[in-house]
Amino acid sequence: MNVNRFSFFKAPEVVNYEPLTCATDMWNIGVLIYVLVTGHTPFGGTTKLDTQNNITHCILDFPSDLFEKVSKKCIDLIRQLIVRIPKRRATVHESLKHPWICFNEESTSSNEQTINSLDEEDEEEEAVVEEIDELTNETNVQNFN
Repeated sequence: MNVNRFSFFKAPEVVNYEPLTCATDMWNIGVLIYVLVTGHTPFGGTTKLDTQNNITHCILDFPSDLFEKVSKKCIDLIRQLIVRIPKRRATVHESLKHPWICFNEESTSSNEQTINSLDEEDEEEEAVVEEIDELTNETNVQNFN
């Protein structure tokens, strides 16, 4: 399998060798939704350089022939995810509350449970990181003695 075929998933910060964050994953989710609803990539160019240029400049198009049966809510979510500046992209929490995801009361309740679960995981992860930091600091102090 040719890895270059998947370069259209790269976020601008990946192409530009900038720091990666959770926002990078949100970009990828936006690209994935675009591909799933249209069967086409949003940034494909005739060459790898064209594709990277399209990504870097966030040249995003919604051709009517590809999106005529795609809801405005779906297009709105894609627009919120595929944003050039990572801090301006929709977060996981915002995406799970988006009208395209929450199309009925049942899914809204399910999404709220998912969000609560993510928050709990974040708290657990922070506690583990703090504990590791404390252990590391204790070990460093012992090594100096």
